[in-house]
This record gives sequence, structure tokens and C-alpha cells, in this order.
Amino acid sequence: MSLPEALKMGLSFVKMYQKSPSFDLASKQLENENRYKANVINRLDGVIAVSQARARR
Repeated sequence: MSLPEALKMGLSFVKMYQKSPSFDLASKQLENENRYKANVINRLDGVIAVSQARARR
């Protein structure tokens, strides 16, 4: 969808989409992706911390 088409859309369409199963699925997918990225970052932080501790010895 182009930007002009999106801007012409009424707010009722947006509200209808937010109540649809598609919106729930999309929001859950985004939440899962964010959780996955946060877990990867946390694991990398742990690896870095261990690496730094070993380097100090």
C-alpha cells in the first residue's frame, strides 16, 4: 500500500484491523522477535563478561 492510500484510509479501518486476528498475530510475532533479540544480547553479554574475566588472569 502506498503512503497516499494509507493516509486516505479512515480511522475506522485502523480500529477494525487492531481488533482482527491478523493484528494479534503480527504483534505476537514482533514480541517474539524482540524477546529473541534480547536473549541473544544477554547471552553475548555473558560471553563477553567471561572473556574479560579470563583475560584479566
